[in-house]
Amino acid sequence: YKTINPIKGEQYSLAHIVPPAVATPDTKLMVFTNSKMQKLTVTVKSFAKGPATLHIRVPDAWTIDSLPGQVRHEDYINFDMHGEGSEETFEVPVCIRDWKKANPDYISITVAVNGHSYNRAWEEINYEHIPKQILLPQSRVKVEKIDIKTTHKLIGYINGAGDEIPQYLKEIGYKVETISPAQLSSVNLNKYNTIIAGVRAYNTVPELKYDNRRLLDYARNGGTYIVQYNNNYRLVTDSIAPYYLRLSSTRTTDENCKVTLLNAENRALNAPNKITAADFEGWVQERGLYYPDQWDTVHFTPLLEMADPGEKPVRGALLVARYGKGYFVYTGLSFFRELPAGVQGAYRLLANLAELGDGAPAKTLKKP
Repeated sequence: YKTINPIKGEQYSLAHIVPPAVATPDTKLMVFTNSKMQKLTVTVKSFAKGPATLHIRVPDAWTIDSLPGQVRHEDYINFDMHGEGSEETFEVPVCIRDWKKANPDYISITVAVNGHSYNRAWEEINYEHIPKQILLPQSRVKVEKIDIKTTHKLIGYINGAGDEIPQYLKEIGYKVETISPAQLSSVNLNKYNTIIAGVRAYNTVPELKYDNRRLLDYARNGGTYIVQYNNNYRLVTDSIAPYYLRLSSTRTTDENCKVTLLNAENRALNAPNKITAADFEGWVQERGLYYPDQWDTVHFTPLLEMADPGEKPVRGALLVARYGKGYFVYTGLSFFRELPAGVQGAYRLLANLAELGDGAPAKTLKKP
């Protein structure tokens, strides 16, 4: 169909066939590190008028009630639909009732209208260069129990190219503040226990060309600065790290490839979570990408070795350097994929990197 925009002129849009109501959760993943209650928020968008019922069911090891002794796996919420895309928002408390039996599973969400059940969520893809697209994925939320230790530090996060890591760091108890490009030159960096640069930040944030020195000084003075993967093409600065580091296109695309722990006594693999081979099980899509292929071997310690089938082993996926009183970490591991997928080992390893600044300085280790 066609509409007239006073600025853009004629605009053509696709007609969509949709259910009378769709229920969209505010997250695709709920991570539980303990038995405390969490709130699940569901927004129902209606395209018809009349009575309806929102039905939410949790797995057997979870419960909708947070009161001791109460166990409910289902909740029914009656409401009236007003049509024309009107929205109503509902909150439901969810917690684990049986920690030992809480395996990865899904909360199912449906809307009942006139005797029919609809289990679709609503997603819009809307860009100026293409017609608006409407997706109707299944309405559900993955629930994941994670055995992890953290100290609830304050993390500063420099957004890169659209990753969702801050949201998932909050899920495991961290306080996260976004550091905008405009703040890089003036914000008090020393208030953060750890600062993390998002994926491809050094490709997409021009301010890092001028403010990277402040971030390195922050690490030198006792902070922990973690830089995630960057494309080796069109970096805003070649001086990402305090020591020599050359990025490459090296990657490991087999998410199940064997991972060998190097320098297994290094703090990053031991505190507060003991990292083992089991933490590299269940990864999705890949291990990582754009690893460094050369680095200062005096200062950087490689912690992992891995290889795709038929390829030579690589050691650039995770590099840790002591810098002054603090730490600089460069990692091409695909945390931006693993955390949204609920991969427990990825959470545990990233937490260890965020906790590097605690305790005694890293030991001087022999390079393998």
